[in-house]
Amino acid sequence: MRKQYFVFLMQLLLTIIFAVLSILDNELLETIENSSFKYMLSYLLGWKLYLIVLITILLTGISGSDRIFFPKKYSCNIRQAVMSTIIEEFFDNNARDIRVTIFKDATFWVNLWFNIKSKVFNWFTKEKSNNGKWGKFIVVKERFGLEYPKSRTYFNYSSQTREDCQGIAGIVRHNLVSLRVDNLPDIESVNLDGINVKGRTLVEKNVREYMKRAYVKDLRTLKRLNKRARHFYGDVLFDSNGQPKGVFIVDSFQDITPLTADKIERLKYYIKIIGATL
Repeated sequence: MRKQYFVFLMQLLLTIIFAVLSILDNELLETIENSSFKYMLSYLLGWKLYLIVLITILLTGISGSDRIFFPKKYSCNIRQAVMSTIIEEFFDNNARDIRVTIFKDATFWVNLWFNIKSKVFNWFTKEKSNNGKWGKFIVVKERFGLEYPKSRTYFNYSSQTREDCQGIAGIVRHNLVSLRVDNLPDIESVNLDGINVKGRTLVEKNVREYMKRAYVKDLRTLKRLNKRARHFYGDVLFDSNGQPKGVFIVDSFQDITPLTADKIERLKYYIKIIGATL
């Protein structure tokens, strides 16, 4: 943040100097009575052309300084602009029912923390989690649409077997191929406390079907989800070197899926742009 303030002040200072130089001439110089100030301005007048060229170059360079001095912020701005465009262009700017999420591979320390935490929870709670198995994790990096923009959602995946993967994002990261899932049961309003996933009621059957088709292996993971979408499309995010770095997910809470084959095909172009910024 301090660097951004510094860049802003530099732009402001250079702009003021540029404005002064642009109106500085001999006639203006003659109207100045203060000898010290007049001497300084006369010196600047002698170098006016060179200073204007120099300041123009500096202002041009500073205007693109985000990419040089703040590459992470620059990349983040690109991703946010792309996600906003996706919501606007493909889904009529319906950010209430559509959500775009970028998952990134967790770092070594985050993976270690999630693995330890999952094992500890499994030791001390009755509600076991599939995350108790040692594996890698993907976490929400950025999100656009709906609430919970700073979600802490995470899923584990394994390079060994898909049976140890959680969620559609985890399956996509494991298989390194796109995945589309439509028309999941509507369980958004279901109270999951005390529910029997092996029960025979309609609600219990819907929860069980949702978990199976959304690749959610346990009830504890399902409870962690802030929202339970009904339609999903996920794809792998490859960086500029062609290495997998995360997962792109777009999901919907609408009754009828908006994820048509034509939209998915066009989405792939934007997914490549997002991947190149990781």
